[in-house]
Amino acid sequence: MSWGGGSANSLTQPTPAHADETSANFRLNPSSGPAAGGTNVTITPSSISGIKFTTISSGYSHTLALGDDGNAYAWGQNVHGQIGDNTVTTRLTPTRVITPANIKFTQISAGSVDHSTALGTDGYIYTWGWNDRGRLGLGDTTDRIVPTKIPLPAGVNRFLQIKASNRFVIALGDNGKVYAWGMNRSGQLGVGTSTTAQHQHWLLAFPIRLISSASAQEHNSAYH
Repeated sequence: MSWGGGSANSLTQPTPAHADETSANFRLNPSSGPAAGGTNVTITPSSISGIKFTTISSGYSHTLALGDDGNAYAWGQNVHGQIGDNTVTTRLTPTRVITPANIKFTQISAGSVDHSTALGTDGYIYTWGWNDRGRLGLGDTTDRIVPTKIPLPAGVNRFLQIKASNRFVIALGDNGKVYAWGMNRSGQLGVGTSTTAQHQHWLLAFPIRLISSASAQEHNSAYH
């Protein structure tokens, strides 16, 4: 479950007790509860049975969830296409992200500000949403409204781990090196400068083995 400010529609809002929150694919039951929380809420697919969420990741205005069917689901604000359903329509209930053909997702990460990332079974990273500062890693600043594959850097056969943060992304390659792209105002890309790396992946200046799951808003932390 999720909670917080509701202006961006990334969170389920209290509604009258008799109302149901529904979409073409999901039903929330119950759709309201006490402000103090503590109410168990079931998200039930109405046309697809048996889906369970295995991972959830929330940004400022949208939320991603990974289903055990290998698909990503998203809800919340969608002004930059961060939901990934080929629209810019705000979604109030979980909506299936358009998955590339013959690909399942194994990891998801919602950026703090209107962008999304996912790791595919093919070892590629897929990004979508707001591309300000080149945070999608595609060599431009054009928004994407469906998941778009990032080319693999030289020396990398597949990515192993991803983390989207505030206007930048970091990823671990199978060569044991970390790559980063996007905003670098505070040097958060770790490349020894504060230049924004919108046109290519920038190799972090230090070798690490494991990315911390607690990457902060404006800086990175890692376990050596």
